[in-house]
Amino acid sequence: MAFSIEVPGPPFSKRYTELDAMLAAKACDLLAALKSRGDALPGIDTEALGQVIFNSLNQLFVEFVKAEDSPPADLHRVSARHTASLAR
Repeated sequence: MAFSIEVPGPPFSKRYTELDAMLAAKACDLLAALKSRGDALPGIDTEALGQVIFNSLNQLFVEFVKAEDSPPADLHRVSARHTASLAR
């Protein structure tokens, strides 16, 4: 993860960046689908909010990986709290 950020040129780094972009797009697509079903506020910017959600979850994952003794349940709990706050 750190190498792909520090040295963005190698194929692994490019692929890591591509995967991040794909995951961010999935978050945006999910919000757009929720909006089209009426399960999200009609006025939300699904691209902007999807990117905010992805960035939040991505940062939580980075912190989770750095804390070697952190159990996955902690990541799930905090990410659920962040996402629930945005959903209100």
